[in-house]
Amino acid sequence: MKSSSTRRYQQKALLWILIASGLAMLPVWLVSRDMWDGMAAAYAVETGRFDGLWLWFISSNWWLLYPVYQGLAWVHTETPFAWLYAAKLLMHASLIGVAWETFLLARQRLGLSLRDAGLAGVLVCLLPVWHMMYDSIHLVLAFVWLGLLGHRLLTTAQAGPSRLWGLVCVALSLQLNSMVVFVFMLQLAWWLSLPSDQRKSARGQWLAVLGVLASYALLSRGLLPPSGPNAEYNVVLRPWVWGDLKRQLAAVAMFGTWVVLALPIAALLCMALWRRQAQALPSLRRWFVLASIAAGACGAYILVGKGPALFFPVAASQSYVFAQMHAGGSFLGFAPTSDHWIARHAFLWVVPVALALGALAQAFDSRWWRVAAVLCVGQSLIWLGHGHWAKHERAAME
Repeated sequence: MKSSSTRRYQQKALLWILIASGLAMLPVWLVSRDMWDGMAAAYAVETGRFDGLWLWFISSNWWLLYPVYQGLAWVHTETPFAWLYAAKLLMHASLIGVAWETFLLARQRLGLSLRDAGLAGVLVCLLPVWHMMYDSIHLVLAFVWLGLLGHRLLTTAQAGPSRLWGLVCVALSLQLNSMVVFVFMLQLAWWLSLPSDQRKSARGQWLAVLGVLASYALLSRGLLPPSGPNAEYNVVLRPWVWGDLKRQLAAVAMFGTWVVLALPIAALLCMALWRRQAQALPSLRRWFVLASIAAGACGAYILVGKGPALFFPVAASQSYVFAQMHAGGSFLGFAPTSDHWIARHAFLWVVPVALALGALAQAFDSRWWRVAAVLCVGQSLIWLGHGHWAKHERAAME
């Protein structure tokens, strides 16, 4: 039974998550038309001609997106509500869901306090990713939410309908292919977080998760492989081939650029340690749990040579991987990329980044913690604001 103080703090954390998600999504709500790849979906929904979406989604194994857009078309024709705002509502709700599940993940897997877990949930909403939501195709964020929700139900609920619903949610989330790796590593993180004497009893959950992952792999790659123009869109690279290995190493470097977000709080932590005003950090086992979640968030993208760089040296912009991310501006020889398409590869990555910042914040007492929280939130708003500004500039030009 939860205490009344715990329940109040959870409600307070949810309130802050709602406020942060509003800051992240407000500029998206102010734009009244779909953009970029989403324009193909907008044409189908507004005209009722779904031939193009059928060719795109079904042949590419995006089976669940097709009925989602048909549902939006029903909203468009049968209700007084504009379909695009229904899509934005779903994206906004998915962001809140991912942030809330991250809060619970911080509590249940990393053992963070309510205060630090709440900070992690807020940071999920403010990290420089959600300027991608101008494009309705990014409804795929809902599958990230389903995966986190489903795995939590599968591993924390009592045996019965809740676990079954959790397994269904996990299966549906695999529509986003990167969730295959992410769900597996979430399962490993859960297993690592268990006391040693309870790990043997986790066989049932392991069998359930591995069965769902294997069934999806057999269906999507064996029985019904993707076809059409996007059949070879994400091909797993071969690390024993030098050209492929270079692309994978570049992807590792792209994910590594996010370390800069931890530098201010790390510097503050060093100052607190020097003044002997810092508390103990999470145990080594908790960092292994976090490393498992991080590996799951970036693993699928590194395998295909992609990653969401925050910035890159302009001198490297001649390579294909970096050129596609160029934001059109530079500072001291570096170009920020928080406003370009590559940010969609961080939909999963925001979870371990937010968890890591929350884990670092655990070392501070209340006075230092407020400074750390302001630093984390402030720098995230700067990056996110730059992304929204660039997207509005681009929309105005188009």
